[in-house]
Amino acid sequence: IQALSDDEVWIVGDVGVLLKTTNGGETWQRVSINTPEISVLKQSLHTIHFLNSTIGWVGGDLGRVFYTENGGADWTQQSLPVGSGTIR
Repeated sequence: IQALSDDEVWIVGDVGVLLKTTNGGETWQRVSINTPEISVLKQSLHTIHFLNSTIGWVGGDLGRVFYTENGGADWTQQSLPVGSGTIR
């Protein structure tokens, strides 16, 4: 979980769950991470870090890390060494 403000909060979880609220949790949007390299729907996400409302990373199973620079509209898989394991 990462709260960027009282209104904007992000949550990651099992089977690719990535949720975002912009109204303090009144409603939540499911955010999809689908890149040409992989569909995250079958992987668990364990960590999230945003620098601000637009730039952020999520990490999870198999050492996978994904980066956005437009508030989660698009994601790019970051390269890590083979055998990095689960990112927490």
